Amino acid sequence: LENRREQPQRVSDLTANPTQESWLPAPLMCVRLPLQENSRRQKQHLSQRFDSLYSTLEERKKELVQRVSREQEERVSHVRSLIRQYGEHLEISAKLVESAIQAMEEPQMAAYLQVCAGRGVSGKGRRTDGYSPAQLQ
Repeated sequence: LENRREQPQRVSDLTANPTQESWLPAPLMCVRLPLQENSRRQKQHLSQRFDSLYSTLEERKKELVQRVSREQEERVSHVRSLIRQYGEHLEISAKLVESAIQAMEEPQMAAYLQVCAGRGVSGKGRRTDGYSPAQLQ
């Protein structure tokens, strides 16, 4: 009967001071210390594994960011070279159109041929680069 009266008091003492271990029986006290040590080691091991995983992920993230940046720079460089190349093609095409317009406006063929000769263009389908039309086909 006395144990029943003491139990509510022990429960209230335990809730008031949860670190107090005097309420545990002696056999449980012997088991408690190795369990606490094992728990501490497992927490430490788990923490180390998470730290390792986090550092691996951060390293991988850094590598991927560098790779994406490098690929982006390569693509931008390629696009710039294409813009430059197409700009040159456009300039050449504009000059060709301009000379074609001039040729269409020439009233005399002799003057047209002189203009063409001045630009390195020969008449009657002959090429000045050393290739014959048969070689090009």
